[in-house]
Amino acid sequence: MGTSHRHHATVAGEPNWGKTSSAVSYLAKAVEKGKDLDNNPPSNLTPKAIGRKQRSIDNRVRDNYRKAVSRLIKAAGGRKAVASGKSRVIGHAGIVLAGSWLQAMTEIREKGLDSWLKKRGIDTSEGKSVHDIFEIITGFIESDITSLDDTAAQAALQYTMGLIENRMEDDDVEQTLDDIVSGEDVCDYLDQFFGFYVYSHLSQDFSEKLEKEKGTEVKNLAMEEIRDLIIDDVSRGVNGKNARDLDWSSEEGNAFMQQEFDKIIDALTQGELKDED
Repeated sequence: MGTSHRHHATVAGEPNWGKTSSAVSYLAKAVEKGKDLDNNPPSNLTPKAIGRKQRSIDNRVRDNYRKAVSRLIKAAGGRKAVASGKSRVIGHAGIVLAGSWLQAMTEIREKGLDSWLKKRGIDTSEGKSVHDIFEIITGFIESDITSLDDTAAQAALQYTMGLIENRMEDDDVEQTLDDIVSGEDVCDYLDQFFGFYVYSHLSQDFSEKLEKEKGTEVKNLAMEEIRDLIIDDVSRGVNGKNARDLDWSSEEGNAFMQQEFDKIIDALTQGELKDED
């Protein structure tokens, strides 16, 4: 994903936008200090003291990551606007594309992969690799890129489809998608989608700024830290409901996605955002 995009003016002038930027910068400074501590541990400190210092740095990284996410959500209109998909800055494209992805997986499960592909002008999946098939499916699901929000949602879709592709033990795409949609794993993948979606917003909005401030290496370390913290919090902090056999094109399916996204936001911010935001 490139970093040449420009921010939405309605967000850039919002007070919490500047606070988000500051939190990301503080996180990068802490990451830089942690890197220096690893590479050049002070000779006058014991290993135990160095460990305490590293834990303090790690806590600063995590604290500023949560602040960055919280302030980003506030800048986009607040938790309710984002989780409901009403915010066009963050939330809308994520909800829409997550719905399109789940509908596509359901259709493939119900009608078969070749039937789904033929409806879109591709005669057969025969002779195509698993990777080729996943690329084709992803390409048909993706919406036109019209904003940073669309770009973040597409990055989340590609990440999630990559996770599904990597879990395959054979070449049976249909069976893999059927196992996911008909089982409880679908909620885990939905959570991963929304987690990476939030990360993608932070990455595309602040990577360029960090690179100018700290250079490529620290920028990469900082963004990797944010990504890993988000994915870790999503994996541990959300207990999804049973999403088996939901109609993803219905109001019930859309409401489920909104509720799940709201839980993701709560897990990433540790409840810092209030419901009335």
